[in-house]
Formats: sequence, C-alpha cells, structure tokens
Amino acid sequence: MQKVTNFVALINEFFKILTVQKSEIMAKFNMTFQFSEASACHAKELRKLSLGISTPTLGYIGTNRDRGPLHLTNKTICFSRGKINRFLVYTFGQGFGFLPDNQIAKASSHLRIITLFTLFTLFTLFSFSSLSFAREVGGGAGDIWTFGAGARSLGLANATMELADDATAGYWHPARLSSVGQMNFNFLHASLFEGASYEYMGFAYPTLALGTIGLNLVRLGIGDIERRDENNNLVGGFNFSTYGTSIGYGNKFGSDLAFGGNLKYLTRSLPGASSTLLSFDLSADYKVFRFGDVGVILRDVFFLASGTDDQLPLNAALGFSYGLFEGALKLTGQIEQRGSVVRAGLEYGLGPAALRLGLGGTNQTAGGFGLRYQNIQFDYAILVHDLGNSSRFSVGYWFGQDRSRQRKDLARYYWDKAIEAYKQGQFLRAYRFIDKGLAFNPGDIILKGRRERVGKAISYLRLSREELKRPPSDAPDGVKQKYAYLVRGLSDYIEGNADGAVLLLRQALALDPGDEGLRKIYETLVDESGREDLKKQPLMSPAAQLGAELSEADRYFRQGRFDLAAKSCEDVIRLDPQNALAYERMGSAYFALGLKDKAIEVWNRALEINPNNRSLRSFMQRFGFLK
Repeated sequence: MQKVTNFVALINEFFKILTVQKSEIMAKFNMTFQFSEASACHAKELRKLSLGISTPTLGYIGTNRDRGPLHLTNKTICFSRGKINRFLVYTFGQGFGFLPDNQIAKASSHLRIITLFTLFTLFTLFSFSSLSFAREVGGGAGDIWTFGAGARSLGLANATMELADDATAGYWHPARLSSVGQMNFNFLHASLFEGASYEYMGFAYPTLALGTIGLNLVRLGIGDIERRDENNNLVGGFNFSTYGTSIGYGNKFGSDLAFGGNLKYLTRSLPGASSTLLSFDLSADYKVFRFGDVGVILRDVFFLASGTDDQLPLNAALGFSYGLFEGALKLTGQIEQRGSVVRAGLEYGLGPAALRLGLGGTNQTAGGFGLRYQNIQFDYAILVHDLGNSSRFSVGYWFGQDRSRQRKDLARYYWDKAIEAYKQGQFLRAYRFIDKGLAFNPGDIILKGRRERVGKAISYLRLSREELKRPPSDAPDGVKQKYAYLVRGLSDYIEGNADGAVLLLRQALALDPGDEGLRKIYETLVDESGREDLKKQPLMSPAAQLGAELSEADRYFRQGRFDLAAKSCEDVIRLDPQNALAYERMGSAYFALGLKDKAIEVWNRALEINPNNRSLRSFMQRFGFLK
C-alpha cells in the first residue's frame, strides 16, 4: 500500500511540473526575463524575449499557427504578433520553452501519456518483478520468434520493440520498419546449451514512398540427439530443426503514426515427422514526442497449422521508449500478455559506441555494447540466467542510398515546383505538387500547413478543374494589375505572411471595389489575421497607398522608430518591387539600427533600380559601401 501511495504522489508531482506557470518556473530554476521592443525584427507589435537561464538548453517548440513562426536565434525568441503566452512548458530532451495557447492542451496530453506509461511500466517492473519474471511461458510452438534478433536486442533483455530501427524491426515490431532509412542486413549466430545453435538473418529494403519491406530467416537446430528403443537401448542419433521465415511491411501514415504487418512461416522436422505453421502479426507505432514512442503488436492474430495440433495463442505486447539528454540515454520497456512478462532496458550512446543493460524474462539479466564503424554495426550481448551465462554476437551492414534524405530532397523538389506554380496563379497545379511532396515526406509539418492554405485559396477562388484565368495581353492595365495583386497576395497567404497578403489583396480590391468575390476573400483573410480595423479604413488607389506608406516611413524615421520605418518600406516594396526610394529609406533605417550589412545590401539594390541617384552613390563611395 505504501508503494501505491508513493506512486500516486509521484504522478501528481509530474503533473505539477508539466503545467507549472511562469512565475513558479522562474523561482524554481532561477530564470530571469527582460522585455523590450524588438528593433531588429522590424514588425509592428513585435516583442523580444531575452532569456537568462541556468538550464542547458532552450527547446524550439514548433510553429505557432495563430501568430506565425517562432524564430530562435542564440537565446532569443521573436513572436510575430500578440502577447507572450502565460505558460512555460518543459519539453523532454529540449528544456523549457513557451507554447502557444492552442497547443498547450495537445502537448500536455502527449507529455502526460508518456509520463504515465513510463511510470506505470517502472512501477509494475519493480513492484511485481518476482511475479512477472517467473511466469514467462516457454516451449511453445512459435517461441522461435522470441529467441531474439541481433545482439543489441538481447543486450536489452529483448525489451527492444520501440528501439528497433534496422532489419530486426521486421522481427520485433514491423511498424518500426518505417523508420529504416537505408538498406540493412543483420546476422546473428549463437551457440546454445547442449549443442543447440540459433541463427538469425534479416534484411530491410526501404522504398521511396511505399514503406519498407523486411525479410527475416531464423533457424534453431539441435544435433546428435540420442535415439533409443523401447528398452532404452541406444540405436543411433537424430537431429531436430526449426526454420522460420517472415515477410514484413511497415509504413508511416502522417508524421507520427506507423502501421505494419508480418507474415510468418514456420517448419519443424523430426525423423519421420514434420509440421508447418503459418501466422500473421499486426503492429502500430506512435511518436508521442520527439524522443518518446509507444507501440503495440498483436502476434499470431490468426494461424494455420499442418501436421500438428499445436496452437498459436494471441500474444499482445505493449512497449515504449524514451530518450534523455537529447536521446543519448534511452529507456525502453514492454509488457507482454503471454506470461505477464515485463522487460526493461537502458542504452547509453557514446558517439559510435553504445552500452546496454536489460532485465526481463525468466529472471534474466542482460548487458552488452555496440560499436559502429562507417556502415558496419557490431553488437555483443551477454545473458545471465538460471541455466548459466551465454553470449551473443551480431553484425549489421548498412548500404545503398539514404532513403530519408532522398525523400526530403524529392519533397523539396515538388515544393519548389509548387512555389513556381502558385506564383503564376496555378493554384490547382500547386496543390498537386504539394501532394506529391507529402507522399515522399508525410511528416513535413510546414508542407502540410502550406497545402492547407493552398486548399483554402482554391476554395476562396472557387476553382474546381480550371485554373484562375489570366487577363489577355490586350486587357486594360488596371485589370492586369488587379490580377497581379491577387496572385501575389494569395502567394503571401500560402507562405504564412498574413500582413503581406492583406496589404496586396486590399490594393486589388481598391482597383475594383465592385468585385464581391474579391471582397469576400479580402475580408476573410482580414478576419484570419485579426486586423478587423482595416475593414473600416477607406480603400486607396495603389499610388495613394504608396505615398501614404512612404510618408509614414519618413515620419517613423524622424521619430527614431527605425524598426517601424523599415516595416513601412517593406510594405511599399511589396506593392511596388521597383520602388527605389523605398529601398533607400529602408537602408537608412537598417543603418540606424546598426544593421550595416543589410543596409548596404538594400542601398545597392536602390542604385540598381535608379543608377542616377547621385547623393546615395556619393555617400556610399565615401564610406566604401559600393559593391
């Protein structure tokens, strides 16, 4: 009872840490915060958070969809709009960082799931170890599929469901085949007791977009067994052998979820008798957090037998893994339904080497180490159990192209094609390109967000089969300009620049205020950006808008508000990319902010557009700023 009380108290303490508010964290970890205007970011309502923190790492939490991306530079986070969030959430393996309000619930849920699962497994392991470890069932018809694959797994007492990332994944947990990036071959030979031997060979072949295929071969052989007659007279010897073959498949569905399956074929032979068994496994894997995974496998969901009355009962296993210190120290554990077996292991990575310790099975303790040299992996394990000690050695070889890198390169290629398409007003074509990119890299969160925004742009324009019509070459200039503003505005929206999108669409609407469809698109994006005040402001012609923005930039500069002056110049350039005066004033604002290199860059751009600007050229020559 005392153990249960302590366990509940420990869970409560974890929950307190996960949702502690900023003031409590500051007091607990001696963190100091200073707020100031972010002059270097050049955005209205932008604030900078400077951190003085005694913990080793400030983690990058991710994309804030409501307020734009979080930019991490050294120890500074810039938020693109709005107030700093209230909650400071601890990210396992990354340190402390802020989360947007709309992501706190999801992140906290994920953290609590893995925390509960870890604590429950450890509690079960240490509270009921004498019961669980003693009840493992052995000698079953399909037990050759639990002997092990690779010395790495054996060094962890076979608590390797959620760590398998090579050919052995097809043996332990086929959904994990989806994490294999290169072709891999793995081989194990083990000499067992009383002349028995066990061999394992595995191969994994990852495809570019169709998941990973795995092949496993196992053999258990016992030779020179005495054969006696009914009077116990020695009449010779015989051999017993069991062969197993499995074909597995694993693939990801989205960025965090993977499924897999395994078809297993088993043959056993004795003098004058043989039998076969065919069975199937199903498994699923879910990445709860950056260094935290959970998975489940249902072994022998169905089976067919020939030449034997043996049964293959369903055996479910639940496993987890969790990495500390940026994943250098891995904790892994699993619970198996059959025999109520609990296993746990630790693996500590030291560059190309790794040390391992495991506990589980029938009072087994295991340990070992691994070493990778270029594409070759060597692993050694030793098992200590009731029958004595035994050693295992395995070798793995990685070869072929890195599919993970190829997938990312192909996703990037199709994203570049999508950019080219939507900037030409071909939004349907862009959507198809992004879909192709996500087929190769389904975990690309940025690409998913942009596909969602391209889809919204298609919906706003009411496109189905035909692209947005480009004005003919003989169309009035106002019609051509309206089309250009519309396409550029939606392009900015797709790329996450809500302010730029609203600015450009506002100018398109100013050229044709009677276009109700365009007005609806503009007002929708205004609502999404939180700038409802713009609806009350009168529309201005492009020329009037340019003049107003340039005057505002000049006013901000004279007031010493150089970041806002630069922002106004950016708006002018967005409306008129060839406006030399805007580049000149933006350079002056950057120079006043101390951003000399950026100032020189935009001043040179101003001279490219207007080479006759003698005063700017003379100034740059005097200080050696000309290219």
